[in-house]
Amino acid sequence: MKKTQLVILFMLFFLFCCMFAASYFARDFFVPMSFKRNEIQVVVQEGSTAPEIGRELKKKGLIRSSFSFRLLSLLTGTGKEIKAGTYRFTPSMSEYEILKKLVSGKSILVKITIPEGFNLRQISDLLSKKGVAPKEKFLETSRKTTFYIPQLHEKISGLEGFLFPDTYFLSPGMTPEEAYNPMIQEFEKLVVPLYEKAHPDLSLRKIIILASLIEKEAKIEKDRPLISAVYYNRLKKGMPLQCDSTIEYLLPKITAHLTAKDLRIKSPYNTYLHTGLPPGPIANPGILSIKAALYPAHVPYLYYVANGKGGHRFSATYREQLHNIQLYDHWLRSKTQ
Repeated sequence: MKKTQLVILFMLFFLFCCMFAASYFARDFFVPMSFKRNEIQVVVQEGSTAPEIGRELKKKGLIRSSFSFRLLSLLTGTGKEIKAGTYRFTPSMSEYEILKKLVSGKSILVKITIPEGFNLRQISDLLSKKGVAPKEKFLETSRKTTFYIPQLHEKISGLEGFLFPDTYFLSPGMTPEEAYNPMIQEFEKLVVPLYEKAHPDLSLRKIIILASLIEKEAKIEKDRPLISAVYYNRLKKGMPLQCDSTIEYLLPKITAHLTAKDLRIKSPYNTYLHTGLPPGPIANPGILSIKAALYPAHVPYLYYVANGKGGHRFSATYREQLHNIQLYDHWLRSKTQ
């Protein structure tokens, strides 16, 4: 009889404990911390675990217990379904509502448009101003990063030139890798098939270097394949490319006019001092410039100069080039009168 009573007492105690635990955790799961509606931002990094996220939520004052958050994720089987991103929560949200939002991936997204011709410095500055990624960290990481294109058996070192200019929706507080990965993926999706179809003699990296020069020099679409032809013709003849944009790439600030001193800057990027292509891209070219690098015009041009109307005049001889320069100088003088 005593044994039966002990068993009953134990069962009642166990039932009481279960009811107490259920009511305790039910409060944590479904009752908000407060009725305040001030928004609190939380960044969930790629690969973060439920315990780590729970500790961050507890630290921000959004949940009562990191343990209960972990338990809720286990009971719902959603611990591994939480999406990385930047989220906004309020203390008026329950733990269950917070977890549901984390699993849905409905994070804050910032619309970022990378213009054609932006270099890594400009992209890092833009991302920093938008609060997406820290400027110096993005710049440092993107310059050191390497990736492999298996279908071309080509390893790319440094991301200058390979971050495809387009519009992206990114989350604030991203790591540099999270910010630039979509741009690399877009490059691989759009550019690599073009390159494979063209079967050029140059490697992909050299095509992108050439395309970056075209991107910075060309102002109108019809000039791109002509400028491309000038560079190809000069490369064949062993002439320096004399691309002003490569000098501008070396300067700390964009300038309207290059000086004689600028043209003497000692750098492998100085295409006035060195023949051949520079060692790397000077910008991230758009699809039109990449196409121009793959399909140059069949013309004998070796020179070009601005025509004052947004485009260029092209010539095959230096004598013609001098005449075109005179025409440009005349246009400049007419503008100042």
